[in-house]
Amino acid sequence: YNGQIKENFVIPSRTAKYGELSFQLAPEIYQALDHDKFYSHQADALNAIHEGENVIITTSTSSGKSLIYQLSAIDILLKDPEATFMYIFPTKALAQDHKRSFESIIGKIPQLADLHVNTYDGDTEQADRRGIREKARVIFTNPDMIHTSILPNHINWKHFLFNLKVVVVDELHIYRGLFGSNVALVMRRLL
Repeated sequence: YNGQIKENFVIPSRTAKYGELSFQLAPEIYQALDHDKFYSHQADALNAIHEGENVIITTSTSSGKSLIYQLSAIDILLKDPEATFMYIFPTKALAQDHKRSFESIIGKIPQLADLHVNTYDGDTEQADRRGIREKARVIFTNPDMIHTSILPNHINWKHFLFNLKVVVVDELHIYRGLFGSNVALVMRRLL
Protein backbone atom coordinates (compact mmCIF):
# COMPACT_ATOMS: atom_id res chain seq x y z
CA TYR A 1 0.00 0.00 0.00
CA ASN A 2 2.99 2.33 0.12
CA GLY A 3 2.12 3.91 -3.23
CA GLN A 4 -1.43 4.59 -2.02
CA ILE A 5 -0.50 6.31 1.23
CA LYS A 6 -0.19 10.05 0.78
CA GLU A 7 1.70 10.73 3.98
CA ASN A 8 3.38 8.38 6.43
CA PHE A 9 4.13 9.50 9.97
CA VAL A 10 4.74 8.00 13.38
CA ILE A 11 3.06 9.25 16.52
CA PRO A 12 5.73 9.26 19.23
CA SER A 13 5.05 7.45 22.47
CA ARG A 14 4.45 9.39 25.66
CA THR A 15 5.34 8.65 29.23
CA ALA A 16 2.31 7.76 31.34
CA LYS A 17 1.18 10.38 33.85
CA TYR A 18 -0.23 9.15 37.12
CA GLY A 19 -2.40 10.93 39.66
CA GLU A 20 -3.24 10.60 43.32
CA LEU A 21 -6.61 9.98 44.90
CA SER A 22 -7.81 12.53 47.43
CA PHE A 23 -9.71 9.83 49.33
CA GLN A 24 -9.31 6.18 50.32
CA LEU A 25 -10.86 3.60 48.04
CA ALA A 26 -12.20 0.59 49.90
CA PRO A 27 -9.18 -1.71 50.44
CA GLU A 28 -11.04 -4.65 48.88
CA ILE A 29 -10.82 -2.91 45.51
CA TYR A 30 -7.05 -3.18 45.39
CA GLN A 31 -7.34 -6.95 45.85
CA ALA A 32 -9.35 -7.10 42.60
CA LEU A 33 -6.91 -4.97 40.61
CA ASP A 34 -3.49 -5.88 39.28
CA HIS A 35 -2.20 -2.36 39.99
CA ASP A 36 -2.45 0.34 42.60
CA LYS A 37 -1.77 3.40 40.45
CA PHE A 38 -4.20 5.39 38.35
CA TYR A 39 -3.59 7.48 35.26
CA SER A 40 -4.02 11.20 35.89
CA HIS A 41 -7.39 11.34 34.09
CA GLN A 42 -8.63 8.38 36.15
CA ALA A 43 -7.53 9.91 39.45
CA ASP A 44 -9.05 13.29 38.52
CA ALA A 45 -12.38 11.69 37.59
CA LEU A 46 -12.46 9.37 40.63
CA ASN A 47 -11.78 12.37 42.89
CA ALA A 48 -14.53 14.41 41.25
CA ILE A 49 -17.07 11.59 41.50
CA HIS A 50 -16.13 11.07 45.14
CA GLU A 51 -16.85 14.79 45.72
CA GLY A 52 -20.31 14.34 44.18
CA GLU A 53 -19.57 16.19 40.98
CA ASN A 54 -21.05 15.33 37.58
CA VAL A 55 -18.28 14.05 35.35
CA ILE A 56 -17.84 13.57 31.61
CA ILE A 57 -14.85 11.51 30.58
CA THR A 58 -13.57 11.82 27.02
CA THR A 59 -10.35 10.02 26.24
CA SER A 60 -9.15 7.69 23.55
CA THR A 61 -10.19 4.06 23.27
CA SER A 62 -8.69 1.69 25.85
CA SER A 63 -7.60 4.49 28.16
CA GLY A 64 -9.41 3.18 31.25
CA LYS A 65 -12.66 5.17 31.16
CA SER A 66 -14.81 2.22 32.19
CA LEU A 67 -12.61 1.48 35.18
CA ILE A 68 -13.41 4.94 36.54
CA TYR A 69 -17.12 4.35 36.90
CA GLN A 70 -16.67 0.70 37.83
CA LEU A 71 -14.38 1.57 40.74
CA SER A 72 -16.60 4.46 41.82
CA ALA A 73 -19.57 2.11 41.98
CA ILE A 74 -17.69 -0.69 43.73
CA ASP A 75 -16.30 1.71 46.33
CA ILE A 76 -19.77 3.00 47.16
CA LEU A 77 -21.29 -0.51 47.08
CA LEU A 78 -18.75 -1.64 49.65
CA LYS A 79 -19.34 1.38 51.88
CA ASP A 80 -23.15 1.66 51.54
CA PRO A 81 -25.12 -1.62 51.64
CA GLU A 82 -28.25 0.04 50.20
CA ALA A 83 -26.64 1.93 47.29
CA THR A 84 -27.88 1.24 43.76
CA PHE A 85 -26.43 2.07 40.34
CA MET A 86 -27.81 2.43 36.83
CA TYR A 87 -25.69 2.06 33.73
CA ILE A 88 -27.26 3.27 30.50
CA PHE A 89 -25.98 2.08 27.13
CA PRO A 90 -27.27 2.76 23.61
CA THR A 91 -26.91 -0.89 22.50
CA LYS A 92 -27.49 -4.26 24.15
CA ALA A 93 -24.15 -5.63 22.95
CA LEU A 94 -22.25 -2.77 24.57
CA ALA A 95 -24.22 -3.17 27.80
CA GLN A 96 -23.44 -6.88 27.95
CA ASP A 97 -19.75 -6.29 27.31
CA HIS A 98 -19.54 -3.78 30.15
CA LYS A 99 -21.62 -5.98 32.43
CA ARG A 100 -19.17 -8.85 31.92
CA SER A 101 -16.26 -6.53 32.69
CA PHE A 102 -17.97 -5.22 35.84
CA GLU A 103 -18.80 -8.75 37.02
CA SER A 104 -15.21 -9.80 36.42
CA ILE A 105 -13.99 -7.20 38.93
CA ILE A 106 -16.66 -7.78 41.56
CA GLY A 107 -16.09 -11.53 41.21
CA LYS A 108 -12.70 -10.95 42.85
CA ILE A 109 -14.24 -9.24 45.88
CA PRO A 110 -15.77 -11.79 48.29
CA GLN A 111 -17.74 -9.07 50.13
CA LEU A 112 -19.78 -8.54 46.93
CA ALA A 113 -20.43 -12.22 46.21
CA ASP A 114 -24.18 -11.77 46.76
CA LEU A 115 -24.46 -8.54 44.77
CA HIS A 116 -27.32 -8.63 42.28
CA VAL A 117 -26.18 -7.23 38.92
CA ASN A 118 -28.78 -7.51 36.19
CA THR A 119 -29.65 -6.46 32.69
CA TYR A 120 -33.01 -4.76 32.40
CA ASP A 121 -33.88 -4.30 28.75
CA GLY A 122 -36.53 -5.37 26.24
CA ASP A 123 -35.21 -8.94 26.27
CA THR A 124 -35.55 -9.32 30.04
CA GLU A 125 -38.18 -11.96 30.69
CA GLN A 126 -41.37 -10.68 32.32
CA ALA A 127 -41.01 -13.35 35.00
CA ASP A 128 -37.56 -11.97 35.95
CA ARG A 129 -38.47 -8.28 36.09
CA ARG A 130 -40.02 -8.28 39.55
CA GLY A 131 -36.97 -9.97 41.09
CA ILE A 132 -34.70 -7.45 39.41
CA ARG A 133 -36.76 -4.54 40.75
CA GLU A 134 -36.67 -5.98 44.25
CA LYS A 135 -33.10 -7.29 44.49
CA ALA A 136 -30.82 -5.64 41.93
CA ARG A 137 -28.32 -3.09 43.16
CA VAL A 138 -26.79 -2.57 39.73
CA ILE A 139 -28.70 -2.59 36.46
CA PHE A 140 -27.56 -2.26 32.88
CA THR A 141 -30.30 -0.72 30.79
CA ASN A 142 -31.09 1.71 27.96
CA PRO A 143 -33.08 4.96 27.63
CA ASP A 144 -36.11 3.18 26.17
CA MET A 145 -36.51 0.92 29.20
CA ILE A 146 -36.20 3.86 31.56
CA HIS A 147 -38.96 5.61 29.59
CA THR A 148 -41.32 2.67 29.00
CA SER A 149 -40.83 0.48 32.05
CA ILE A 150 -38.96 2.04 34.97
CA LEU A 151 -40.41 5.55 35.17
CA PRO A 152 -44.06 4.61 34.53
CA ASN A 153 -43.71 2.01 37.30
CA HIS A 154 -41.58 4.14 39.63
CA ILE A 155 -43.59 3.03 42.68
CA ASN A 156 -42.35 -0.53 42.08
CA TRP A 157 -38.81 0.81 41.69
CA LYS A 158 -39.05 2.96 44.84
CA HIS A 159 -36.24 1.26 46.80
CA PHE A 160 -33.89 1.17 43.80
CA LEU A 161 -34.54 4.80 42.80
CA PHE A 162 -34.42 6.10 46.39
CA ASN A 163 -30.94 4.59 46.83
CA LEU A 164 -29.63 5.48 43.35
CA LYS A 165 -26.15 6.94 43.83
CA VAL A 166 -24.64 6.95 40.34
CA VAL A 167 -26.09 7.02 36.84
CA VAL A 168 -23.59 6.32 34.07
CA VAL A 169 -24.50 7.25 30.50
CA ASP A 170 -22.05 5.55 28.18
CA GLU A 171 -21.28 6.68 24.62
CA LEU A 172 -22.65 10.15 25.30
CA HIS A 173 -21.79 11.31 21.78
CA ILE A 174 -24.54 9.01 20.40
CA TYR A 175 -27.25 11.05 22.10
CA ARG A 176 -27.62 13.98 19.72
CA GLY A 177 -30.31 15.43 17.49
CA LEU A 178 -33.88 14.26 18.04
CA PHE A 179 -32.69 11.09 19.81
CA GLY A 180 -30.54 13.20 22.12
CA SER A 181 -33.48 15.50 22.90
CA ASN A 182 -35.65 12.51 23.76
CA VAL A 183 -32.97 11.02 26.01
CA ALA A 184 -32.42 14.40 27.69
CA LEU A 185 -36.11 14.53 28.58
CA VAL A 186 -36.03 10.96 29.89
CA MET A 187 -33.01 11.85 32.04
CA ARG A 188 -34.80 14.95 33.33
CA ARG A 189 -37.74 12.75 34.36
CA LEU A 190 -35.37 10.25 35.99
CA LEU A 191 -33.78 13.01 38.06
